[in-house]
Amino acid sequence: QAKDRATALLQILGTVPECYKDADALVTEADFCYIAGATNGNDVILLERAVSCYTLSLQAPGGECNASARRMRAEAMLRLHRYEEAFATFGDLATNFPPAF
Repeated sequence: QAKDRATALLQILGTVPECYKDADALVTEADFCYIAGATNGNDVILLERAVSCYTLSLQAPGGECNASARRMRAEAMLRLHRYEEAFATFGDLATNFPPAF
């Protein structure tokens, strides 16, 4: 069910021109790509798209401090077997974005 919903929402997001996607919209797209990719046997195309969207969201105004997007980008990299990049990101998160208690 999650796969079907994520796929449907990705189709809707696909109609939005890139120039109108802000940091939040890019994270939303990335999240749906991650869900669709993970529930579809770690689909490489969808997971790579998730990584790309997370990266763009972190470069967009207001997105650079989004620790959740950084973590999910690393999670997608793990699923893609990009372990060195993923663990470097987790290390950066631990150093620069400590959890608030």
